[in-house]
Amino acid sequence: MSLELLEDLEELYGEEAVSALLNKWKEREQGLLEEKMKDEDFDQRIRRIANIREELGYMVELSQSDSGDYTMKHFNCPVSRVACAYNQLCSKEKEIFKELFTDSDVKTTSMITKGDHHCTWKINRPKEIK
Repeated sequence: MSLELLEDLEELYGEEAVSALLNKWKEREQGLLEEKMKDEDFDQRIRRIANIREELGYMVELSQSDSGDYTMKHFNCPVSRVACAYNQLCSKEKEIFKELFTDSDVKTTSMITKGDHHCTWKINRPKEIK
């Protein structure tokens, strides 16, 4: 139903309306995450994100390298049908991660929407806390 609603919104009001709606979603999601993580350090924030994503059905695997950088894999995407049709959803998710971890390099190295078996996020530990 979500996909059909976005398609209807686009048909009625154009791509700009879909972009505005996804921007609003990003603002709300980011605000909720920031509130949940406001007093946490880098490692706690990463684990919190992984736990939240797990609760949402993303089937998360989190690993940490010897240098303290993290790799988070999502083996399921509950919104894959929508994300395949509206790739902006994945872009907005990346924006959220970049803004939650402003001192880190955040990279996406694989994506379910691009045919990969999982989405992979690499989040580097900020230099000042190594």
